[in-house]
Amino acid sequence: MDKVIVTALLIIAGVAAAGLVVTTLTPIVGTSSRSVVESQKSVANRIATDIKVLTVHAENTTNLKVLVKNTGTVNVGLLKQSDVYLSDTNGSKFVYLQWGTGDQDNWNFEWDDNTVIEQGKTIMVTVKLSAPNALETGHTYLVNFSTPNGVASEYRFTYTTPG
Repeated sequence: MDKVIVTALLIIAGVAAAGLVVTTLTPIVGTSSRSVVESQKSVANRIATDIKVLTVHAENTTNLKVLVKNTGTVNVGLLKQSDVYLSDTNGSKFVYLQWGTGDQDNWNFEWDDNTVIEQGKTIMVTVKLSAPNALETGHTYLVNFSTPNGVASEYRFTYTTPG
């Protein structure tokens, strides 16, 4: 009779333990699967995102016009959170440009007060440099434009005095 009671208690304990494991692990598995799905969506969005810096036009030593085209299959949003850099190819200059308007070391875009580049559309980015970061004749520069999700494009150009 003692063996029957012990066996019954062990079965009850086993069922209770199994129930506890299922109750504990089910939310964790659900959360993990949601994380994987969100991660896959993020990766799919990044794969579908593509941009290209088409050209850079230096109006003078402190003002640039940069054409950026959305060559991907999704709209590129949150443009104000993009990163824009200017660097000299010999490593003597690196300028991180802030979003906004003003007189120095910033960038903005002319685009119907919208913060999205639709598929196939091109925007014009205006870059204003400070006097210490002004372009020098004969130097080769890189302009890098990077979207908020990390997709980047750069354009190399040599500054010549407009004339």
